[in-house]
Amino acid sequence: GIEGLFKKNKVEYVKGWGKIISGNEVSVSLTDGGNKTIKAKNIMIATGSDVAPLPPCPVDNEKKRIVDSTGVLELTEIPKTMVVVGGGVIGLEMASVWSRLGTEVTVVEFMDMICPSMDKDLIKTFDRILK
Repeated sequence: GIEGLFKKNKVEYVKGWGKIISGNEVSVSLTDGGNKTIKAKNIMIATGSDVAPLPPCPVDNEKKRIVDSTGVLELTEIPKTMVVVGGGVIGLEMASVWSRLGTEVTVVEFMDMICPSMDKDLIKTFDRILK
């Protein structure tokens, strides 16, 4: 799963409740007890999201065939191909990660552009990078 991918790619994974205590420090109350302070030049807040239902294709993270943004992080093998439904920030993040890991990824977006709520010039540049 995601822990194996983190380990393989030398990403430190800390389980617990985090609190930003300065511009470059996060204090974590560790799940297994104790505390840890992590210092970093940059801090990214990624608190999660709600998945929009797509009735014809219900999510079933246990079967690992149609998964949401949480289920995709629990895959134990890198898939050969993947279709990401939704060209928003989270869909594109997942597509980018899996593509770098070797998966052939196709993104399907209903709107006429990716990330439709973002700045149009930024979208044009982002679209070129992704192609």
